[in-house]
Amino acid sequence: MAFSFAQVVIVTFCLICISSTDKGTVMERIVQKPDVFEYGEDFGLYFRQFGTYVKALKIARAEQYDLLLSFLDKKAYAVVEGIEISDEEKLDIDDALPKLKKALTLSEIPASIELRFRKQLETETLHDFGYAIQCLGFKAFGPNCLSHNSVIDTFCMGVISAELSAKLLSNEFKTLPEAITFATNKESAVRIRSFVEQKRAVQRSVAGTPPIRGTVQTETAVAAVSDDIRHRPVECGSDTSGDSETDYRQS
Repeated sequence: MAFSFAQVVIVTFCLICISSTDKGTVMERIVQKPDVFEYGEDFGLYFRQFGTYVKALKIARAEQYDLLLSFLDKKAYAVVEGIEISDEEKLDIDDALPKLKKALTLSEIPASIELRFRKQLETETLHDFGYAIQCLGFKAFGPNCLSHNSVIDTFCMGVISAELSAKLLSNEFKTLPEAITFATNKESAVRIRSFVEQKRAVQRSVAGTPPIRGTVQTETAVAAVSDDIRHRPVECGSDTSGDSETDYRQS
């Protein structure tokens, strides 16, 4: 029985589709799916295994972040949910990786002890310091750490500025984000005030500087004085340089 050219083309196309589907299925069977990541394990090692998995299956980068979260246990998932990762960072897992490592890597020192002695570093902004406290809080107390007194007090006492620390401790904050917002607003106000004072000091310094001969400032001052002398009325009997001219006109 002879087949037409159109029938041959259709059969060939179907075989190619079946072959591609089988190839994908075979790859999924060959590549071992990572086990669930348990909080406390070596996240660096686990992420390398995860990278091999998504590369073998050619999973799009935009889908890798959500896929990784599906492999985390409940505690690790809660920790990641509590950190700030933008939508842009989620589209490329390499951008989110530093924050994930910081949140899911355990220190040899218990988080509760490390939290107690954590201080703001000179290279840290208030926001960065607050984020570090938040990560330690999640490790020590779980998802409800943002309202934990120890977490809030550590931030308030740990800021570098003693003046700012005193202001923070004199207030009562219900959550860590409230304390961070208060601190950053106060810091911004201090910077603005300092900038305005410096600007005023420069203006006062410039205004009090004696004019230098030949400058625009000098020429303007001389012109103003000369004009004032020219239009100043001459009193009778005064000894001025204009008296001789006045006497001449009167004569």
